[in-house]
Amino acid sequence: MGKKISEVSSSRLIPIKPILGYSLLAIVSGLSGFAFITIINKIISNSITATETVPMQDYLYMFVGAIIVFFISRRWLAGGIIGLSQKIE
Repeated sequence: MGKKISEVSSSRLIPIKPILGYSLLAIVSGLSGFAFITIINKIISNSITATETVPMQDYLYMFVGAIIVFFISRRWLAGGIIGLSQKIE
């Protein structure tokens, strides 16, 4: 009757569920890279104009958080894509 989304048919080479998960992870990775660049621009802007609306300690927390999310998501994405490419027949 109805197929589950995670089932792989004989005509389909790539499972759908992992592709959706890795696509979401790629979006998170891209957004974290964008957040990293945005935070760096804000820090440089605040150091030039000297009008701090947010304390620098908060920028430091956001900066460290963006780096951690960026590296973890890239690491998981790389490992997942390697595993997925080995499953393709």
